[in-house]
Amino acid sequence: MLRTAPLETLLVKDDELVHQVKGLDSDMQMLVYENYNKFISATDTIRKMKGDVETMETEMDQLVSICACYLPSLCFRILCLLHYILGRF
Repeated sequence: MLRTAPLETLLVKDDELVHQVKGLDSDMQMLVYENYNKFISATDTIRKMKGDVETMETEMDQLVSICACYLPSLCFRILCLLHYILGRF
């Protein structure tokens, strides 16, 4: 094409290629921007989830402590009540 096409045709082709390159560059920049925003959003979500899990772990530890403290007493009371009820019959 370079050897056989007239100069005007080559200049038109050059303009088309420049336009295509600019379009592709713009598309690539848009994709990078969109993916960057998704990455930042995912990072924020993971950070929030980590905080939520840490809070939940603390709350679960407190619940386990409360259960360990009161559960034996509650079980004993239930057993005494059952023993009393069954002993009456």
